[in-house]
Amino acid sequence: RPFACVASVGFDALVVAQVNRRLKKWIQKGAYAIEALRAFAGYQPPEFTLTLDGEPYRPDTSLQGAKVIGVIIGRVPYYGGLHPVLPNANPLTPQLEVALLHARDKWSLLKFARGVVLGTLPRMKGVVYRSVQRIRIESHPAAAVELDGDAFAQTPVECTAEPGSRLI
Repeated sequence: RPFACVASVGFDALVVAQVNRRLKKWIQKGAYAIEALRAFAGYQPPEFTLTLDGEPYRPDTSLQGAKVIGVIIGRVPYYGGLHPVLPNANPLTPQLEVALLHARDKWSLLKFARGVVLGTLPRMKGVVYRSVQRIRIESHPAAAVELDGDAFAQTPVECTAEPGSRLI
């Protein structure tokens, strides 16, 4: 299914999938914060396997054993309309910008969430960017996937920049 702005896989997508819709109507974005706190206690990041443009992704040795714990994919720089997380994303090009969030444990999710809110994610240690035509994401166990802020599916999932496509 096409998406216009940003897709993600991992904890944030799980929160989107599980947020209480009635609470969301009442307190809007606050419902996501409440759901994130509720979901975090029992959350364990899945084991991700990524393929970028047909090649298996292997983290750089400088990441010292950190694993991918989340993925953000987009054609625009902003996540949630406000937060700059994909600085090289350009809707006029047929490329997907991918942010790969690396960590050793789930506690880094708190650091990454802070980086999203404050706009510092692009400069954070453990965040690796790639521009690709295609990304395939598999995980064990299955992980939630969201497209443009709506729950979509679970892994495995493949995102492709269609040849000649661009947002205008």
